[in-house]
Amino acid sequence: MARALAALIAIALTAPLAAAQPILYINAGLTTGADDGSSWASAFRGPQALKRALDAAAPGSATQIWAAAGRYTPAPPAGPRRAAFNLKPGVSIYGGFAGGETSLDQRDPTAHITILSADLNGDDALDKQGDNTIHLVIADGVDASARIDGVTIRGGYAWGVDGGVGVSDTEGANILIRGGAPVFANCTISDSFAVDGAGAAILDNAAPLFSDCTFTRNTVQGLGGGAWISPGSSARFLRCAFLANRGGNGAGLFNGGIFPGGPVASAVVEDCSFIDNFGDIGLGAGPGAYDTSAAVFTDCTFRHNTTGAGGGGLFCDGSSTTINRCTFIDNEGSFDGGDAVYITGDASPVFTSCAFLAHSGPFSTRASGATIVIGSSTPSFTNCTFANNNLGGTFFGVGVIYSFGTTTDIRIDNCIFWNNRDRFGAGQSAAVFLEAGVHAFINHSLVQGWTGSLPGQASFAADPLFSDLDGPDGFAGTADDDLRLSPTSPAIDSADNTALRPAPGLDLAGAPRFIDDPATLDTGVGTSPLADRGALEFIPACRADLTGDGLADFSDYLEFLNLYDAADPRADFTFDGLIDFADYLDFINLYDAGC
Repeated sequence: MARALAALIAIALTAPLAAAQPILYINAGLTTGADDGSSWASAFRGPQALKRALDAAAPGSATQIWAAAGRYTPAPPAGPRRAAFNLKPGVSIYGGFAGGETSLDQRDPTAHITILSADLNGDDALDKQGDNTIHLVIADGVDASARIDGVTIRGGYAWGVDGGVGVSDTEGANILIRGGAPVFANCTISDSFAVDGAGAAILDNAAPLFSDCTFTRNTVQGLGGGAWISPGSSARFLRCAFLANRGGNGAGLFNGGIFPGGPVASAVVEDCSFIDNFGDIGLGAGPGAYDTSAAVFTDCTFRHNTTGAGGGGLFCDGSSTTINRCTFIDNEGSFDGGDAVYITGDASPVFTSCAFLAHSGPFSTRASGATIVIGSSTPSFTNCTFANNNLGGTFFGVGVIYSFGTTTDIRIDNCIFWNNRDRFGAGQSAAVFLEAGVHAFINHSLVQGWTGSLPGQASFAADPLFSDLDGPDGFAGTADDDLRLSPTSPAIDSADNTALRPAPGLDLAGAPRFIDDPATLDTGVGTSPLADRGALEFIPACRADLTGDGLADFSDYLEFLNLYDAADPRADFTFDGLIDFADYLDFINLYDAGC
């Protein structure tokens, strides 16, 4: 009996240890110790330490590998080019350790750089990438329990011929994902070469997550320098940056297949930036991003991407792309027009609360030179702002939006076109120029130089009265421009609520739509509160002043109670779509603060 009780006590004492997640330690620079991965002092050591730790970790074991700063390769010098770090389910790799830490939150990936390198021979500085590994990291059917976090993944070289046996030597130089849903976080994915998907190739119905990652200096001949999502696969990119990637179509990101119309590839891209990507002349369309399927971009920035083809920021090819609250600034599409966006192939992208600013690149042989070029498609633009674009060439350059496709049907609602110029000046053609046969409707928009010759309703030429169109530096199109509306702007409370999608939605800065300005007469369409025209909603300086007399007093309190009792949307001070006690508390706080 005593022995049985002792055994039960032993089991109870050891159970927490058995349930704890095991850790394997690696340190490429360590020269002493047991070399078994059991502690920092006994860490697996040497450049192949990570490879050995992955071999030692059992699949599904919920193992963490903690990697000290250093350079890790999947094989020794002159090793096989097919050597790779093969991820396992349940095994997570964390970089950024100095060595000696006891918890994950003590690591610092910025200070202690952990590099997974395809450069087996250490000769990349001599421009000898051709002997690097073909695929550096392979995720083959692993689920979200397989994770890489806080490392640099660089130098893969998938530029050869197809290797057969289900493995392509032309795709996924740094990361090859085939099926599954692995997670990559806080990673830098850089300096790789491939025909397609140099930074990451996402194949075979895969669905990975990339969060807080940077794709930089990756080069392709074909599709997707930073990342390529193949038909049938999907991916989510959260707070990622695509910087200075180069090559063919979608130098930053390519979503879909070479030809539209196949299986859907789905990309969800949130709070990401596409900057300084370059598309090679003749092929490199959409160097920021290229979509042939159903990508969704939200809160993204496309800046200074350059191409020798079309669509400097974004190329929509037969796609149903959704673009919410994105900014396009100073992109260049020189060969086929479309400095910011090129839309073709019966595409139907939807742009909501976006800004297109400061485009002035070389001009197209189509005589467009436009910020957005549209051919044979049905795009819509809702609550967008087009400002400070200069299209004025001697021979080319008309229309911030230019369309030549006879099967094109364009919808423009609640937009602002101001301070744009083409070769004819700052008139209507600098805003929208349509070739014969193009159908377009421009509704409830402010268009500089508006003549009324284009179809639509409630559009007119009036200065939107931006807060500071050219900013303190006096130069329009620079970072200090302030395109918020001034209190007397004709854009305030004059939009068509029914056109907004998604509703209720947010504006470009993340503020709620449908904020009523009591000092402005409602002139739009729908039930008050009415949205404003353009990408940015006007927010009154004193929201508690519901009567518009410049004071927050008892009359405003009574007005709020009336609105609250009537469940009027103007009483929704928390902007959650509900009229409840939280709105009352929010109003009281603003009321107490006064004007």
